[in-house]
Amino acid sequence: MYSIITTDLDGTLLNNDHQVDPFTVEMVRELEARGIRFIIATGRYYRDVVGIRKVLGIDAHLITSNGARIHAPDNERIYARDIALAAVRRLVQPDLAGARDRESLRRRRLVDRPPRA
Repeated sequence: MYSIITTDLDGTLLNNDHQVDPFTVEMVRELEARGIRFIIATGRYYRDVVGIRKVLGIDAHLITSNGARIHAPDNERIYARDIALAAVRRLVQPDLAGARDRESLRRRRLVDRPPRA
């Protein structure tokens, strides 16, 4: 018998409408009740996936951002591999990202915000 299941989201736990079907919720909860643990591994961001885990109603570990982040079921960040800030700033310069894309990133507060203390 399996003791752990690692699964993707898109095309696996999520349907074609990017939603979780009631049948899927029922099955993953039943498997967890039988002692089978879950890991959700996806390219999506943690903030997106934590809501899906809540809908599923299970205590799953989350591997997100294509492996750059790992969170425990209690949301404790176990691992993070971030891109160096200098590299990000270079990538969003207008000569690489284009002025329109940089403005979009600025509005979303992804660039041009004060550094954390």
